[in-house]
Amino acid sequence: MIGGAVSGGLSATGASAIALSAANAAISMAQNAANQIMQNNGLYDFDIADMLVDGAIGAISGKQGTGSKSLTNLGVRTVVRPIRAGTSKGVRAGISEAGKAARWYLKSTKNYYKDVLKGVKSDFVQAAIIAYASSNRMKNCYLHIVATLY
Repeated sequence: MIGGAVSGGLSATGASAIALSAANAAISMAQNAANQIMQNNGLYDFDIADMLVDGAIGAISGKQGTGSKSLTNLGVRTVVRPIRAGTSKGVRAGISEAGKAARWYLKSTKNYYKDVLKGVKSDFVQAAIIAYASSNRMKNCYLHIVATLY
């Protein structure tokens, strides 16, 4: 769960795809190692191949985000405008300004949210594929394939 939050946070920074891929691989391997150490009460019976498989899945599954600094700034301006109007001109002016600010925010961000909605379908499909590809059943298949190669 923590790894997902860290990975999502990195994705929101707008970092390059290569950096995200490397970070996601490291996060996945660290999670796998921590889980194995907790389950085995130490390094006894540590499975390096399982950790590397998780790292490969993590490297492939990362997705580059767009960053959110501009959205944050727009949101702050949307909130500040009615507060300033309300404190300087009264409650009625603040309420009126809140409506104007909300319409301005929607107009300023509509293309961003259109792209987000377009990406929801592909994100869902990608998440389903990644969930299946990283399942224990598939990991066992990958480990079996690797074992037959050696």
